[in-house]
Amino acid sequence: MVSFDAVGPFVTSMEGNKYLILITDYFTRYPEVYPVKDIQSSTVAKVLLDFISRHGIMKDLYLDRGSNFISAAMQEFFDILGISKRQCLSYSPQGNGVVERLNKTLIESLSHLVSVNQTDWCQQVNLALMAYRNAHRRSVDEKPSFLLYGRDLTMPPDFIYSEPVRSYAETFSY
Repeated sequence: MVSFDAVGPFVTSMEGNKYLILITDYFTRYPEVYPVKDIQSSTVAKVLLDFISRHGIMKDLYLDRGSNFISAAMQEFFDILGISKRQCLSYSPQGNGVVERLNKTLIESLSHLVSVNQTDWCQQVNLALMAYRNAHRRSVDEKPSFLLYGRDLTMPPDFIYSEPVRSYAETFSY
């Protein structure tokens, strides 16, 4: 099952984006985040296709009752792909707690990374995501990136402060 949500509008980024579309896998808690200019049904469908191209078609999609998610066009999209759509109650964000927790954490992280004029938030999303993906989650007792890839990701401090690996040519390789 995958959880889906959109947050915003934010201050328009340098790239012209105002919203974030967030998709989180329930099992691993691994998130994908897409900065977008709008959250119309056509944009949502493009984001879902991008997600599907990398992770495959999800069986169940858990989302709220936003009009952009429940339009006839989106229902047809879900039907064609065989995606079962599950919706939380209106005005009840805690019903979609997995992605709502991501929303809160990501926005808090971005608040520490963006500049004073806040138009660079789009450029900072991947840094905030890297931190989220590599932080231990009590709900799954592991890091989302470890659950997805089966190994810890090498982080910038690991690379900077680790001992360099030196390889020397063997005499028979000449």
